Amino acid sequence: MFNINLLSRYRACLMGASAILIILCHAPAYVDLPNCVAALLSRGGWGVDIFLFLSGLGLYHSLSSISNDVNCSLKLWYTKRFKRLLIPYTLSYVPLCVIRGIIRGDSLLNIVGDISTLSFWTRHSGAWFVALIIPLYIIAPFLYSLFKDAKSDRHKFIVMSSMVIICLIFGAYVFKGVEYRGFIYNLQFASSRVPSFIFGMYLGHYVLNQYKIKYPLLICMIVSLAACIFKYYIPSLTISCFMALPTMLIMMFVFSKDIKIINSACNFMGNISLESYLFNGLLPFFIVNRKCVLMGVDIFCGNYLPYIIVAVMGTFLSYLVHRLVYRISS
Repeated sequence: MFNINLLSRYRACLMGASAILIILCHAPAYVDLPNCVAALLSRGGWGVDIFLFLSGLGLYHSLSSISNDVNCSLKLWYTKRFKRLLIPYTLSYVPLCVIRGIIRGDSLLNIVGDISTLSFWTRHSGAWFVALIIPLYIIAPFLYSLFKDAKSDRHKFIVMSSMVIICLIFGAYVFKGVEYRGFIYNLQFASSRVPSFIFGMYLGHYVLNQYKIKYPLLICMIVSLAACIFKYYIPSLTISCFMALPTMLIMMFVFSKDIKIINSACNFMGNISLESYLFNGLLPFFIVNRKCVLMGVDIFCGNYLPYIIVAVMGTFLSYLVHRLVYRISS
């Protein structure tokens, strides 16, 4: 029997492992890697779906706590959530975004669009994860009410499945004449990642009440196989939301072994996961793709060295910003 409360117990470690996956996922865009290695690392994009799943799970927990606390209002809940998101975003992403825009000669309108995250919806630019999580934060109380007020587990499952199917179908549907990176394209892109968030909120009740399930590995294998079959017949279908759960199951198996160095490292990365994502999205512009040839030899070795610098520097800066955010919040 698998106690799904382990998702809550290892939440920080899962966030950290996801942050590492995303750093590795971005590497093929900058580093000259063999095709097989690049294809493998690109699967690290599932880390974003794990982030969204855990965000949905965390929001369900926090919303359930305010429903039992007469001193906490929905307004206060929104204030806390957006502080936790926007303070790190302002301190880490905004300054580098402005500097990048000046170096590239971007217009003031484009720089403001990137900072405000509106440019993701109009031209697929900026921190798309932040652009997506903001509206998800806004609708989270509505989703919480839907699942909490469901009359039965079957009704709750039907509600969750219906929303997931609608998001996936809209994300996979091929509209004629849709502008690449235009509004509809970006709306579909976002829609295909929302199911992970919905599923996280759906499981929130069961995690809180420490439900147990039989044969979790078999269930994950069946879901993954079904997703791959659907992907074969519908190439435009995004299946990363289905692959996030088995990936987390493998991670939790590793974490349950209590290997101190692994759990500590992932827990550390989990605490700075948002800052790490933001720095990893911008630092490559300043460090990677800078040619440095000495006596006919590429001393950057196909950008391996610069990207390692990006990962190390991004982690260090993320920790500093995280500590600063903690002081500001306190």
